[in-house]
Amino acid sequence: MDRRGNRKPQAIVDIKRVLIHSPNLKRLQGGTRPLHYPHQRLPLALIALDFAAIPRLISVMWRFRLFGYPVVVEWTFWVVALLLGISFMQMPGRNGTLLTLMWVSVVFISVIWHELGHALARKRFGEPYSEIRLYSFGGLCSGPGQFTRWESFFVSAAGPAASFLLGGLTWLIGQSPAAANPWISSFVGMMWMTNIYWAILNILPIFPLDGGQMFAAIMANKSPQIVYRVGIIVAVAVAIFALTNGSLWGALLFGTLAHSNYQRSKGLTPNFM
Repeated sequence: MDRRGNRKPQAIVDIKRVLIHSPNLKRLQGGTRPLHYPHQRLPLALIALDFAAIPRLISVMWRFRLFGYPVVVEWTFWVVALLLGISFMQMPGRNGTLLTLMWVSVVFISVIWHELGHALARKRFGEPYSEIRLYSFGGLCSGPGQFTRWESFFVSAAGPAASFLLGGLTWLIGQSPAAANPWISSFVGMMWMTNIYWAILNILPIFPLDGGQMFAAIMANKSPQIVYRVGIIVAVAVAIFALTNGSLWGALLFGTLAHSNYQRSKGLTPNFM
C-alpha cells in the first residue's frame, strides 16, 4: 500500500520485485559485483523486465521444452553454425546441401546435449529448474540457486563430461559395420569431432567457459583477479594459435574471451560474455 493506504496495482509490485532482484541493480547503484556464475543466472521469466536483457529477448527465434527444461534458441546460433560449416556450403549440388544440413544438426544436438549435462548436474545438487539458451557463442544453462564451491565445480564439469561421453559413443558407432555407409560415416565423424573439440575448448581455464568456472570454484577463497588474469593469458595464446593456423573464427572467439576477462578484471560488465 502507498502512504494514503491505497493498495498498489499488482503489476507495479511485480516490477519492483523483479528489479530489486535484478543482477544489474548493484551496478546501477554503484556497488561491487561478485564473481559471476552463469549457472546461477535468473530464469528468463524473471529477467523479462531487466532492461539490459532486451536485446537478447529480441533475438529469440525459437522456444520449446526438452525433458521439461525450457530451451531458447537465438537466430545468431544458426548463423554461426552455418558459418562454421561454410566448407560444406561451398560444395556443389545436392550433397553440399545435405552435408550442410547434417552439420547444423550435429552442432545443434551437440550443444543441447552439453547443456543438458549441466542441467542434470544442477538437478542432482537440488536445483531442478534450468533454462537452456543457444546463442552465437554456443550454449548456456542457467537458473536460480546457490551451490558450494565443489558443487559449482561439478556442475561446470558436467557439460564437458557429457560431450566427451557423446563423442566416445559416436566413436564406438564408427567402429561398427554400419559406418561403411558414407552418410553414416560423415555423421559419426562430425559428431565425434564436434563433441571432443567442444569439450576440450570448454575445459580451458578461461572465464566464463566451463574450465574457467571450474578454476573459479577451485580459487574461490582467493582473489577472483587470478581467475581473470589466467583467462586473459590463455585466451590470447589460443587466439594467436588460431590466427596463425587460419582460423579467423577461433581468433575472434578467444579474442573476445580475452577482452571479456580484461573487462571483468577491471570491475566492468563484459559487452558480450
